[in-house]
Amino acid sequence: MKIKRVLSLFTGLYIYRVTVGSGIKFLGRIDTAPTGSTYYWPEWTRGVFIGDYVYAVTSEAIKATFLEDIGGTIWSLGLGD
Repeated sequence: MKIKRVLSLFTGLYIYRVTVGSGIKFLGRIDTAPTGSTYYWPEWTRGVFIGDYVYAVTSEAIKATFLEDIGGTIWSLGLGD
C-alpha cells in the first residue's frame, strides 16, 4: 500500500491578539493566494491595522476584514499590472 503525502500550504496573514493578561490568542487568518492558482502566490504579505479593520496587503491585492470577525473578507481590491 502506498501512502500519499499531501502538502498543505497557506499563503496569507495570521492574526493574533497579544495581551499581558490573556497571553497569545489566535484570531484567524486572511488568505492572499490568487484564486485558482496552485503554483503561484505573492512574494510577500503585510498586515496593516487601522481602527477595527485588518488589511492584508500584497503586490497583487488588498483584502480587508473586521478584527472581531476575521472569518470572511469584507472587500478585496486587485492591484493588477
